[in-house]
Amino acid sequence: MRAEAAETTCQQTTAEARDEENRQNRKRGVRRISGPADAAATIRLAIDGIRALFRAEGTPLDEGEALAVMADHFVEVWAPEVVRIREKIGPSRLRVLERTGGLCAVPGCSNPAEHEHHVRFRSRGGGEEDRNRSALCDRHHLAGIHGGWVSVEGVAGECLVWELGIVDGREVGEAWITEGDDDVKRVDTAG
Repeated sequence: MRAEAAETTCQQTTAEARDEENRQNRKRGVRRISGPADAAATIRLAIDGIRALFRAEGTPLDEGEALAVMADHFVEVWAPEVVRIREKIGPSRLRVLERTGGLCAVPGCSNPAEHEHHVRFRSRGGGEEDRNRSALCDRHHLAGIHGGWVSVEGVAGECLVWELGIVDGREVGEAWITEGDDDVKRVDTAG
């Protein structure tokens, strides 16, 4: 177990545990919803309000049905805005961002991806194809990559090798490989 923990990120381990818990809950017909306490309280009030409204109209709802009514209403109200945002982002950039679920592709980072990084810099002949673009948070892109603390090589969406540490001065603290966009493994840099 200890060797396995050294080969993965905390975020990856947490995601795997959450996925397993969700599988077990689905088998039992349970769905857990988590979030900040104030948001949970607001959702609870909304569910109770919808149930009261439908009960007053003679159609009682259970909590799941009330939540479904809320979700349908949310989609109805926000769908046009989502379409507008997706059109503004554009299909090419959207594909790059969606590959990592909208999160930074640097192993161990769970920040939202706000930038696209050209794995092979355009100034060095890199193109605009999806396989040369990776989604990064602003800190890892600007301070990490362009600040010389992080380097990445390979093909985005297939296999990338990340070096983290003093990259330009060559004292690399850690190296990681991402295969696909979510299978992360540590590389032994001691040899």
